[in-house]
Amino acid sequence: MPYRRAEGAVYEVVEEKAMLVDLAGKEIITLNKVGTLIWDALPEYAEPGAMAAHLVGNFQGVSEGELENDIRGFLDELVGLGLVTVEV
Repeated sequence: MPYRRAEGAVYEVVEEKAMLVDLAGKEIITLNKVGTLIWDALPEYAEPGAMAAHLVGNFQGVSEGELENDIRGFLDELVGLGLVTVEV
């Protein structure tokens, strides 16, 4: 299932960290470098497997399968915050 940034999601990258504003405009979520890599890759790589294949070279000692699971978990957290949607 492809993931997409939620329509109206507001963000800015500051010092290599994405800062996301929740849709209610009440909370700022600051992503670490790994979260920012995933956020930046999201428009082009909507499937966690494709994103893992694209990003795995950035990490030593992590298999593509492990990275895919981590990406899926992270994106599901963002779904819970309303910042990412899943297309069924």
